Amino acid sequence: MNYLREIKKALLLGVIIFIVLQVINLVLNQSLPSIENIKWNFLYTMLYAVVLYMANALIFIQLDKYFERIGFI
Repeated sequence: MNYLREIKKALLLGVIIFIVLQVINLVLNQSLPSIENIKWNFLYTMLYAVVLYMANALIFIQLDKYFERIGFI
């Protein structure tokens, strides 16, 4: 189904968000945090991005199926 493709997009989006946050952190603080902090930041960013993306994707996939079935569009 479309779920594997959506998981790949969610992971890519999470990595992009993490990189942007680290660049902002580097610009503001002029240094990167420790490896331990980067590990936890990556974990939290990926968890947040994947869960939020997948929740939205699943809702919209189901809505597309519903409205396709009833002939709304």
